[in-house]
Amino acid sequence: MLWNVVLKLLLFSTNIAMHFPQKRSQILRTKVREMFYFGYDNYMNHAFPMDELNPHDCNGRGPDYDNPSNININDVLGNFSLGLVDSLDTLAIMGDKQYFKNAVQYVINTVSFDQECTVQVFESTIRMLGSLLSAHLIVTEWTDVFDITLDDYDNELLLLAHDLGVRLLPAFENSDQMPLPRVNLRHGKSDLFGDHTCTAGVGTLILEFKMLGRLVGDPVFEMVAERAMDKLWELKDSKTGLIGNVYNTKSSSWDDPMSGIGAGIDSYFEYLLKSFILFGNEKDLSRFSDYYDSIIKYMKRYSIDNDGLSDNDNPFYFANVHMKTGQLHNHWIDSLSAAFVGVQILHGDLEAAILHHALFYGLWLKYDALPERYNWYLKKCEYALYPLRPEFVEATYLLFQATRHPFYLFVGEKIYDSLQTFNKAKCGYATLNSVISKKQEDRMESFFLSETCKYLYLLFDLDNPLNKRSDFIFTTEGHLMRISKFAREKMTIFEPSSFHKDVILKDDAPSQLLLSKHREFILGYAKNQSSYEYVMSEWLRASGVYWCLTALKLLNNSDLKEDDLFEFVMSCYNEEKGGFGASENHDPHLLYTLSAVQILAMIDRLDSVDRDKVVKFVVNLQQTDGSFWGDEWGEVDTRFTFCAFATLVILDRLHECDVETGVQFVLQCKNFDGAFGCVPGSESHAGQVFCCVGALSIANKLHLLDIDQLAWWLCERQLPSGGLNGRPEKLPDVCYSWWVLSALKIIGRTHWLDKPSLIKFILASQDEETGGFADRPGDMVDPFHTLFGLAGLSLLGDQHLAKVNPVLCLPQSLVDDLGLKLETLSPNS
Repeated sequence: MLWNVVLKLLLFSTNIAMHFPQKRSQILRTKVREMFYFGYDNYMNHAFPMDELNPHDCNGRGPDYDNPSNININDVLGNFSLGLVDSLDTLAIMGDKQYFKNAVQYVINTVSFDQECTVQVFESTIRMLGSLLSAHLIVTEWTDVFDITLDDYDNELLLLAHDLGVRLLPAFENSDQMPLPRVNLRHGKSDLFGDHTCTAGVGTLILEFKMLGRLVGDPVFEMVAERAMDKLWELKDSKTGLIGNVYNTKSSSWDDPMSGIGAGIDSYFEYLLKSFILFGNEKDLSRFSDYYDSIIKYMKRYSIDNDGLSDNDNPFYFANVHMKTGQLHNHWIDSLSAAFVGVQILHGDLEAAILHHALFYGLWLKYDALPERYNWYLKKCEYALYPLRPEFVEATYLLFQATRHPFYLFVGEKIYDSLQTFNKAKCGYATLNSVISKKQEDRMESFFLSETCKYLYLLFDLDNPLNKRSDFIFTTEGHLMRISKFAREKMTIFEPSSFHKDVILKDDAPSQLLLSKHREFILGYAKNQSSYEYVMSEWLRASGVYWCLTALKLLNNSDLKEDDLFEFVMSCYNEEKGGFGASENHDPHLLYTLSAVQILAMIDRLDSVDRDKVVKFVVNLQQTDGSFWGDEWGEVDTRFTFCAFATLVILDRLHECDVETGVQFVLQCKNFDGAFGCVPGSESHAGQVFCCVGALSIANKLHLLDIDQLAWWLCERQLPSGGLNGRPEKLPDVCYSWWVLSALKIIGRTHWLDKPSLIKFILASQDEETGGFADRPGDMVDPFHTLFGLAGLSLLGDQHLAKVNPVLCLPQSLVDDLGLKLETLSPNS
């Protein structure tokens, strides 16, 4: 075979005068540079801002909106100027500072991820996210290497990367922690084209997601990627140690049990090793080593035609085998498996990398390209496409860096000549539809500029700063990441003490529910009307009375004098307008009208109020878009929608408002992360989520929610302490033990939380001396947090407390007595 001849030449080259003149390298560097700019300039002139260049028609290519099932195009192209973004660090590596600066400005001015496109998480991560992070670090952290600074740069590339990362997160809203393969950039999770995901698609996110999380200070990105890696590790076969190719996230089983080192798996092994190199994660190194041993044991095959070479010196290939048996699965290798040469180099198995590379060079000499699949048994192409892939170029460059052997410069020259001869087109470089006929296809994928040209340029640019350093690695899309103290010093990010916003529970914190203490605290608070807290809380007095009364009801205590409560509530009533204020002589407001109605329901005095007037007050606050004002002054908030619906349903008059338009307003406040804000376009917050979910429950419209996406966002509110926060980067707070937990209860997903940890956090927030709950351990207690601490424990099944209704935060027995049937979902919904 031809690759045996190649290998003999290399093995015995110590006796051959092999020399590649420096001048020749410089000439080829210039030629490769011209190759890159022929593709890049034509892209910018004829295709930008579209995603790719059609090098025959000299125009741009974007998503195939007419044919959503065209995943060959739509998985990659998202109408986000892919060709430009993917090329950013190539421009910097080539030393073209002005070109790079111009490109960054184009990206800042034109790229948006608010697109009606369904893209593959894997491709968007490695091509777009990785490039944005690399370019950001080039201008902010790596100026010692590239000497590039941008005037007035305000982290715009990082902000874009963060935006994209957030839009990719819904893919992880899956019960088995395996990300779905695709997301819609505008709407989130997408079930388009099934639930099949390849191993590489799951296991090739950790570098980009972990780096993004550390740059923006959000551990969620690292957490979801780590969970996915852990899940993959659990799925390997216990006998062979091998992993399959295609996993079904719906059935939680392998659709394709083929195990190999090529397409569908390749970069998973690469990222295990590079995760250790970049972040110092010993667990990933251990896993990679185990996989590598299994690969050698079950997949390694030697050439049939050994031409007199021993097995140790003979080119070999890695066969595709069945993950459960290690037996041969098929007879082909693919071009992507050439990337494993680089993995072997990083692993220190240099001799094996040299032998492995010879196989692919033999194929290149045969076809002037690498076919997508080659049948080693029949010795012919099985799939003859060559889309300008970079893997063999990358392997050649890395072997030259590892060995400094001039042989690889000759290989690089051959690659360049082949590309110039067979792939150059009118306006760029074209895919070969067939490596046999050399017929071209009108497509130039972005990795030609971001990887193929980059590695070929670095091969010949002997004095490039990157070639003199050992502190950079390339992602699987050829984007740069630096091995640094920054990357390694934060490896305890998942320890509770290292989260940006969390608390550490003391060993001696309360761990039992202090029932009698809480009764004493509530009764004492209600009776001590001369206290500073009581006097200063007049502006929310009605709500305070509701908190205290409901807390006592949950404690199975009713020592408050109901006649006094009724008298107070009616003093807050505005007979002219029909609503209730926070206290006597306060203007009526929906918030306090709901509190008043809840109190009246608990003391069985609803018939003592003029329902018609109260209903009229509420209904008159609804606007034409379905929203509700809180009062006559016009503030709009989803809280007020909930207050209106809840007040009316307790009064049995929900039908008197426009429920449908109210529901539509709520849905307009949904964000792409699945959660809700106070008005359309506002930040997601757990309090607003409860209000919106509660309103939809009252309206019997829970089917309009994306349940799993919303539940995932809510579960992300749980911190290592066990407590829940209201939004990212905030401290845990006992009140969210209600807002988050009740929303999860309504949609049937409380089992997604770590309940024992949450109970521990709530109990730790009690005051053992005075009773009552604080927002978090060690702070001052108050009735607000006392009610919602008790309500949270009730939802969690504490048998000492009365059962609470998750929608109205009233005793469930009262809700039953009122005959209210509020929609909730079962865990299997």
